[in-house]
Amino acid sequence: MKKKMESKSSSVTDATPLIDIQAAIQRLRKENKEMDIRIGVLDYELIQARKAEAAKGSQEYSTSRDISDDDEEESDNDNEEDDDSLHG
Repeated sequence: MKKKMESKSSSVTDATPLIDIQAAIQRLRKENKEMDIRIGVLDYELIQARKAEAAKGSQEYSTSRDISDDDEEESDNDNEEDDDSLHG
């Protein structure tokens, strides 16, 4: 019984598990800060990529719109020629 009490007493006063827990908490805090930085960098990169994609898309839209406007003008001219051949 005396040995049991002594072993219990020594395990209660042993601070090693507490020190290990504190070290683990410190590591987790450090990792958390690093992850926050990584998330910030990736968020910035994603926003920049979306902006570039939007700019590219709007350029393609305006280019395709110019082409379709030209097609409509040609189509109108073709219709006028067809009308002239019918009347003429």
